[in-house]
Amino acid sequence: MVSCGALAWLAQVFAGCGQTVPVGVDDPLPSSGSGSGSLSGAGGALNVGGEAPTPVGGSAASGGEAPCQPTECRGKLYECGNCTDDDEDGQTDALDPACLGPCDDDETGLSTGLSSTSAACKKDCYFDGDAGPGNDRCEWSHQCDPLSVAPSYPPSGDMRCAYEPLAGGLNCEQLRQEQPTACVDACLPVVPNGCDCFGCCELPGGSGNFHYVGVGRGSAGCQPDALNDPQACPPCTPVEGCFNDCKPCEACVGRAPEASCQPGNSCEAGQQRCGADAPCGLGFYCITGCCVRAPVR
Repeated sequence: MVSCGALAWLAQVFAGCGQTVPVGVDDPLPSSGSGSGSLSGAGGALNVGGEAPTPVGGSAASGGEAPCQPTECRGKLYECGNCTDDDEDGQTDALDPACLGPCDDDETGLSTGLSSTSAACKKDCYFDGDAGPGNDRCEWSHQCDPLSVAPSYPPSGDMRCAYEPLAGGLNCEQLRQEQPTACVDACLPVVPNGCDCFGCCELPGGSGNFHYVGVGRGSAGCQPDALNDPQACPPCTPVEGCFNDCKPCEACVGRAPEASCQPGNSCEAGQQRCGADAPCGLGFYCITGCCVRAPVR
């Protein structure tokens, strides 16, 4: 978590103490000798072996950004992990407000650009880079969302997903309150603060307004400045059973921590805080200020 003063270097996207934080960034930490190894990546790289890497482009020690280390998701390299400023906005990978993790193939908008649909209306974990519940047991359907009614049927926009409390034999209310343990264990760690496991995010964080970010791609998808567009950023009902809430002193999607917060460690036990000057370890990615292991299978 960060104070407003620590956010002066960040571009303004939402109003929140006048600043915001990219999805992947918390306040920068000094690259001191508190940990082993040396910095070597924006989306994910702390050289835990201790050998200084060959710089890729600038270094934290010389006052520039730490060099970037590509981060794969399930063996694939997507836009938000390829160390390229794909949308040419001056912000790369985890430093880009539109990047939701290493499994995000859309650096332009809040969509990941990947499908999380295993069948009509049915949803899998949105942030882990695959479709189908086989490896994590996540189970949800847009038919379970009470907002999914005529004429626009949000969040999917598909009339086949009209609200049905017992959709396809599912107990929607039970699934809303409690997802399988395997789903929570596998999916929740890669969910940004303010989102549920199925792409329903509180935007901006702390606002109480929830939008589905899985519609469209790039400029045709949900954009930070288009939250009032029900077609691009349709409303949705969060699944409480697999939800990473946006706490006041956390960096969240589209929102900085509250001004009264003091810098500190807002990450889960065992997670490293991260930021522009403190990249994560190899195989990890900076998601809303905390290092999360990138999905490998």
